[in-house]
Amino acid sequence: MDSLAEMVKQQLAQRLEDIKNGKSFFGKIPDNIGELMYCDTTASEFGPYDSKEKTRRTLLGTLIPIVLAALCYLISVGFGIFATVVALIVMFFVLRNTYVFKGKDMFVGTEGYAVYSFEKGRKNIVEEKVHRFEDLTDLIAEGTQIRSGAIGFWGLVTIYKGTYQGTKFAYVFYKQNGDSLTFVDGVQGEYNQENVEDKAEVVNEDFRFWTCIEQMWSRYKMKEYEEQFQNGSDTIPFTLVINESFFPGYIRLGLGKIIIADREYNSETLKNIGFSNGSLIVEHVNHTRKLFGLIQKGNQEEIPLNSISNRAVFLELLGRIIKIE
Repeated sequence: MDSLAEMVKQQLAQRLEDIKNGKSFFGKIPDNIGELMYCDTTASEFGPYDSKEKTRRTLLGTLIPIVLAALCYLISVGFGIFATVVALIVMFFVLRNTYVFKGKDMFVGTEGYAVYSFEKGRKNIVEEKVHRFEDLTDLIAEGTQIRSGAIGFWGLVTIYKGTYQGTKFAYVFYKQNGDSLTFVDGVQGEYNQENVEDKAEVVNEDFRFWTCIEQMWSRYKMKEYEEQFQNGSDTIPFTLVINESFFPGYIRLGLGKIIIADREYNSETLKNIGFSNGSLIVEHVNHTRKLFGLIQKGNQEEIPLNSISNRAVFLELLGRIIKIE
């Protein structure tokens, strides 16, 4: 039996093929975001329903829960009351999905992405959002697992206990205009699926959508950065975004070197580079530790990965130009 991820990928491939063949159910398809690589919808692909189908769904959606609830009363009154509450909830969602048809159609291409919000019918678009990658500069991507019972010991060791509570995520696009950073678009949400091996398994549509946006954006920016190197650029700048403050070019990557806040780390000055607790750790040769790290001297950088713009591209470039321990 196919896994959920495989089923989602097969559905995506079929929808993209239907778009190419002009057989798609989508009301509007963007033509200015490059080759389409992803499409999804938050509404049923079969709606809106005609009067005959609405009648059929109404009858099935009300009669079946009522009959089942009545049978539960034969078992016990308490069980019957519980079944009645469940039946009313089921009826509410069935009727709402039958008579209220609205949602979002989402697309990602090699040069941008688009979202069309609609009501009553897919062609009745009430809001349209199209962003081309050439009009954007920075993407911040954050993901945090929430667990109960986090215990810190002197700020040096963190032990996680308890059960998985969920995963929070956020994506934000910015555009740099000189010394200012302007918010363009973004999303934040949460899903409750632990140990996801393939992001296609996540049932949250916004997460899958923005994950694909990040992938296409990263390909777009990597090509741009490679062209900058080929044209003679010595370094590639990356912005640091912390809360509402931003620092353009705070990190710069060059061949065999990384520059952080104007301090250069290269083959002669770099002692160690790696990751710890979601942060990039860069250690200078002059950095020393004593008493189990309680006393430290010299230079060491610790930068939260969630605060580095275009993080996926940054990590790939970093891995290419510097050996990471």
